[in-house]
Amino acid sequence: MPDRRQAFENLNARTNLPGNPGRREHVAADRPVRHAAGAVAARARGRIREARITRAEEKAARLPAMMTVPMILFILPTLFIVLMGPAAIGIIDTFSGKAKQQDVTVVEHSNSGDTDAGPESEM
Repeated sequence: MPDRRQAFENLNARTNLPGNPGRREHVAADRPVRHAAGAVAARARGRIREARITRAEEKAARLPAMMTVPMILFILPTLFIVLMGPAAIGIIDTFSGKAKQQDVTVVEHSNSGDTDAGPESEM
C-alpha cells in the first residue's frame, strides 16, 4: 500500500484538469503541514503521557494512607491472636488451678523368668 505522500503525488498526476487550479498547491502544502502536525501530535502525546505518569504517582503516594485502616481492622487482630493466643491459654490454665496431669503408665510383668524387657529393648 503506498504511503500518503505517494498517494498525493499520484492524485496530482491523475487530475491534471484545468478546472482544479488549487490541487498542486494543496499537494505541495500538504507535506509541511503533515510534518508540523506530526510534531504537534508528538508533543501532545508527551503531555498526555506525563499527565498519566503524574496521576499514577499521586495514586501511589496515597496508597499507604488508604492501606492503614484495612491493616488495623484485619491484619493486626489476626497477628495478635496467632502470637498471643498460646500465651493467653497458658496463663488461663495457670491461674485456673488446673495442674498439668502427667500420664503415668505402670507395666506389670507376671513372668519373672522372662528376660524380655518390654518395648524399650526393641529400640
